[in-house]
Amino acid sequence: MSKKLKLVLFILALLIIITIGYCFYLTSNYKDGVPVQNLPSPTIISVPPEVINQAASSTESTSSTEIALSTQTVSYLISPDDTTKYCNGVDMDSAGYEKTITIEKSTSTPEINPTIEQKIKTIVSAATTGMCRSVLSQLNITEDNGVVSIPPIDGWAGVSITMCSCKPQVEVNLLRIPGVTKVIWSK
Repeated sequence: MSKKLKLVLFILALLIIITIGYCFYLTSNYKDGVPVQNLPSPTIISVPPEVINQAASSTESTSSTEIALSTQTVSYLISPDDTTKYCNGVDMDSAGYEKTITIEKSTSTPEINPTIEQKIKTIVSAATTGMCRSVLSQLNITEDNGVVSIPPIDGWAGVSITMCSCKPQVEVNLLRIPGVTKVIWSK
């Protein structure tokens, strides 16, 4: 087979595998026709051009060529309880909610060798829900010498209820990252 044909077949096979995986991901997020909540975002893997070129220029058959792709797994904690049990406008028990954040889950980072800020972004996305996740995903969260800084958050109706559970979700999980010693919420 020519090198061009091998490359075309390799790319076609890769696209089919990605499509099947994505379809499986989409259908695995449903139980009895209802979307399952609190699932981490899908892992996105990019294949560098040099890997594709290496596979295409190999004299071996592409079926025997192994290409190792890996990501880093990170763990985070969630609560088995609904946030509104502790944070609902009448009861604003952040400390009580924080004590329930004990169930360990894991997810993969989209990057092969993530920086601490990429780990922070992945963990915040996986460990938070609702408006907390939406708002934090738009912020430029930074880390410097073990101190994570979260920029000011604009107010909206219900912000205090959201932040009652959001702060414990974020702080409990970020302080578990090796090297992180403090989380600062800017005002």
